[in-house]
Amino acid sequence: MKKNITVEKRYINIPVNNSVPRTHVIIKDLKNQNILRYFDVSLGDEKYNFIAYHDMKEFIGQEIEIEIENDELAEKFFSVLVQSDSPMGLDGVYQEKHRPQFHFSSKRGWLNDPNGLVYYGGKYHMFYQHNPFGTGWGNMHWGHAVSEDLIHWQEEGDVLCPDETGMMFSGGGIVDWNNTSGLQQNEYPPIMLFYTAAGALAPKPCEYTQCMAYSVDGGKTFAKYANNPVVGFTAREARDPKVVWHKESQKWVMALYRGDQEKTFNLLTSANLLEWQIIQEFKFPEGRECPEFFPMALDGCEDNIKWIFMEANGRYLVGTFDGEKFEVETGPFNSFGRYGEGCAYAGQMWSDAPDNRKTMIHWQRGDCQTAEFNQTMTIPIDLSLKSFSDGMRLCVEPVKEFEKLRDASWEFTDVKIKSLGCTPDEFLKIPEGNCWDIELELDNDCEIIINVCGEDIALDVKLREVRMSAAKLPFPAGAKELKLRILVDHASIEVFGGDGRIWYAKRKLTTCTRPVTFPHQNCGSGSLKKVKIYKINSIWKSK
Repeated sequence: MKKNITVEKRYINIPVNNSVPRTHVIIKDLKNQNILRYFDVSLGDEKYNFIAYHDMKEFIGQEIEIEIENDELAEKFFSVLVQSDSPMGLDGVYQEKHRPQFHFSSKRGWLNDPNGLVYYGGKYHMFYQHNPFGTGWGNMHWGHAVSEDLIHWQEEGDVLCPDETGMMFSGGGIVDWNNTSGLQQNEYPPIMLFYTAAGALAPKPCEYTQCMAYSVDGGKTFAKYANNPVVGFTAREARDPKVVWHKESQKWVMALYRGDQEKTFNLLTSANLLEWQIIQEFKFPEGRECPEFFPMALDGCEDNIKWIFMEANGRYLVGTFDGEKFEVETGPFNSFGRYGEGCAYAGQMWSDAPDNRKTMIHWQRGDCQTAEFNQTMTIPIDLSLKSFSDGMRLCVEPVKEFEKLRDASWEFTDVKIKSLGCTPDEFLKIPEGNCWDIELELDNDCEIIINVCGEDIALDVKLREVRMSAAKLPFPAGAKELKLRILVDHASIEVFGGDGRIWYAKRKLTTCTRPVTFPHQNCGSGSLKKVKIYKINSIWKSK
């Protein structure tokens, strides 16, 4: 069924009921029959989980044609569709029962991979895979959020919407400071987003290609490049273009995954960001999708640059790159522990971060158990490349800006446990909550099970490992200090330690308790040299 309407206001609002089947919607320009939007939606009525809002600003005043695939639902669709000047259904947003309080999550709908991360104009721009019409994967748009400190985020709305070339799959972003593309129109150097047009999911299925969108107003608006694709068909489901500048050759370099059939990666180069040439294809043992490719100074020495090639699971290769070929020296290694679905995935680094900073963020996989939104990002992390007795390794730590969220604090020293099966009185005086920053220093005799907001964590110095559920996180050989840092949110636990070589980000529906307890009769023995606990404020309430 088709119906013509005039776009009179900026937003169209559609109630979503996650429990009913989806129907397909296509919106066309009435005059030229060009596809403007298309999506699948589980249509609600008086019963709904949330209201999906969609920005139609560029079409205000135009008459459009809306086609509903399911004729039985068409009348219902048009009866519940509401136009408005501002998004509807956002009362209580960020205050929902299971909303993470210091991990980024989208106001409404599903999110996954971080995309197009750039630092520009004093702000960190984060784009991400977004489904505004449901809490499951699909309808892939690019959402957009900005932050001045990597912690407090302002959601800006979707910037890339599916079109006749396909859904908007993952990719990277850069700032073309020297206008190598020739697209600059004013004082703003172009911000350029490279994405995969997933053609197999288009209204008329076609090949996967790599495309580009750009902004000439400092990231306020984006337009898709008129001569897309910038990289045509290379392989079935080739995807996830990530672009970086190689200063020695004065060329741009793109890392690209060739799809699950081939399971190989390409490197391409370009002088102008618009025309690309494949220079290398190589296999990454068990590597898959969302490549990252970036230089790192070994031990902070800018005269000793190594190049890191990372795949979506966080495994990485270390080598050299001369502008023509990536030569692997060592690896692959795990940059963090990954067990099951609820872990960090598809990490991406910010381009042009201040002081040559190497800062990443990942998708933290795992259902949020909410009806309005689903999935979150990890805490942003800073990377370094260091030499150890067993070779070069990436090290991670939470960004320093996170510490500004700290509030009340408690500190304990020489906490001895002798299978008491109870929690020391001083720990019971801490108020209950589930947003904490916990620092632990373990003694050499530590063999203790602690409970952190419902999650049992075994601290076993004798075996030199930390255990959470099925995960075993080993302290690397030669780790100087047996320290851990545990960040607890409403639905997340992240563990850092081992001189930066342990990072485990787990989706976990935490409980509101005191931050550290010793609830088990056989909780172990030994001592904790130091325990420091900080209550963490919400990013949605403080700044």
